[in-house]
Amino acid sequence: MNEFKDGVRFLLRVLTRNPFVREVLLALAQSKLLPKFLWRRLPVETTFLVSLPNGNSFKYSAIADDAIARAIFWCGWDGWEPETMQVFYKLAQKSKLFLDIGANTGLFTLVTLAANPQAKVMAFEPVPQVYKRLLSHIEINGWSDRCQTKNLAVSNTVGETKLHIPFEDVPLSASLNPEGFRGYEGYLIDINVTRIDTICSPNEPIDLIKIDAEGFDDKVLEGMLQVLSNSAPNIIVECNYDGPCIAVETILKKFGYRFFHLRPEEPVAMNKIVPDENKLYRNYLCTVRDDWEEVKCLQPQAKTISSRR
Repeated sequence: MNEFKDGVRFLLRVLTRNPFVREVLLALAQSKLLPKFLWRRLPVETTFLVSLPNGNSFKYSAIADDAIARAIFWCGWDGWEPETMQVFYKLAQKSKLFLDIGANTGLFTLVTLAANPQAKVMAFEPVPQVYKRLLSHIEINGWSDRCQTKNLAVSNTVGETKLHIPFEDVPLSASLNPEGFRGYEGYLIDINVTRIDTICSPNEPIDLIKIDAEGFDDKVLEGMLQVLSNSAPNIIVECNYDGPCIAVETILKKFGYRFFHLRPEEPVAMNKIVPDENKLYRNYLCTVRDDWEEVKCLQPQAKTISSRR
């Protein structure tokens, strides 16, 4: 079975390296005629341009096993988590300082820097080989002066810890859980870990944060209580069915945050942070701001749902 899968992967790589075949597939994708189950399996191995609605763009360099690259190559700038990216883009256009915690290859960082020429970014990515790809994306776009990159894990402590990395070229689920995120097979490395309150200046307000910490999102928040108090940034955070949703909600409620589940039909105002019952839409926007009406992307009015655990 593994030999068969390897053979299929090899064939797909050969096909998508052919410029003519790639252009035909791309035309089908842009016409919404290329089904998701197919484009998710079509490798991309090239450097390509990603255009945003404001006319700006960024370069992205893809390797075959990069799932984010496949999404944005075949489906455009919001091909990866579109229900989240469309809201994030509008927030990024107004952001002065964005913290990308769990940046991976840097998609949210790149969108911010292209969406807003005045924005600055601090991007954290602990996985060494993924960090190199993040760094290369910043460099090929000429944005090193606007983006600080940190090969660090973020939590509620400062020092050294163990990081579990799945056996993948571009892993999406590295975790501070030594047993691995959801038990994925992988290996452990030693990594430096920091707190946001330790590394960020209290004199520089932070207005936008994305947290993707594979089950340690509450620990990240525990390490930025000063930032939450001083800056009250907009936060996009993952809410998985097996994640620390109650702890995240408890911390943020102390600072007056409201919660919006980011869904494709519209962002939905929620009384609590609860996982999507279908395990499809994982992200919440958490905000204390009064300008939500200006950043909603899909509907003029957000519904309010009384949620139950």
